[in-house]
Amino acid sequence: MEELKDVIAKNLVELRTQAKLTQLQLAEMLNYSDKAVSKWERGEAIPDIRVLMRIAEIYGVSLDDIVGKESPAAPIQTKKHINGKRLFITALSAILVWFIATGIFLVFYFIVPTEKYSYLVFVVAPLPTAIVLLVFSNLWGNRLTNALTTSLVLWACVIIIHIFTLTFSDFVKIYFFYIAAVVKSARAYKSYRLGNIHFFKAVAIAESPFVYNFDACGKSDFLQPFAAR
Repeated sequence: MEELKDVIAKNLVELRTQAKLTQLQLAEMLNYSDKAVSKWERGEAIPDIRVLMRIAEIYGVSLDDIVGKESPAAPIQTKKHINGKRLFITALSAILVWFIATGIFLVFYFIVPTEKYSYLVFVVAPLPTAIVLLVFSNLWGNRLTNALTTSLVLWACVIIIHIFTLTFSDFVKIYFFYIAAVVKSARAYKSYRLGNIHFFKAVAIAESPFVYNFDACGKSDFLQPFAAR
């Protein structure tokens, strides 16, 4: 067992060095602390199988390259290459959302009953774009990007509510939505900074900016909607 720890530790150090990543950068990609990464590389602990598979995916190697006694033979992806490929995929996915939105806009624009409100398609489009960014941030980003993209989802919801309210009703106390959004953005950032909030709970925060409140322990309590006051 001790021999296995030493082998994995040696390979983890070698892989991270070749990929030009710091312990902190790798830890953020794994949503672990840099102290945990340091323990793995010193042979004081072994990551569980899911973490090892994630590390292998990050470096573009097989699991055998991490647990085997021989040095990894596969070419290691550099940080620049990894980030460039992921940024391209994320950007392409976001562009696809707007391409679809443009198609829906054209359909609504040439239908007489909906022509007047066809522009609202582009008001809604930032929300699915932000959700796409949030999903990819959860897969490849770190706690900071998760907090930022969660806030984007939140603010997209608030802007949609604002514009739809102005368009279809006479409700004027819209500023309460922005107050709620500021509070929720701060809580989402704080929770991600602590590293103990689940991804789907963050999405729930974003989709219900003035209904649910998740504290640092993941519990929830009910807030009365501001609009009812």
